[in-house]
Amino acid sequence: MASCQGQQLIALGTAIAFQLAQHLSADDLELVGALLEVVGDQLALLALTKPSCQLPPSKQKPETM
Repeated sequence: MASCQGQQLIALGTAIAFQLAQHLSADDLELVGALLEVVGDQLALLALTKPSCQLPPSKQKPETM
């Protein structure tokens, strides 16, 4: 995702919104919009706190294959 340009993300978001709008009622669109707003807020919070919530390397569990 790091390589995506802002304009491409805006266009993608617009395309998704138009597709949803064609298939959902106004009430359902409002509900989905509110849900996506909550998801966006939670993702922003997780991105902000992720670096401070990771365990130091010595306390992390070893990965199993």
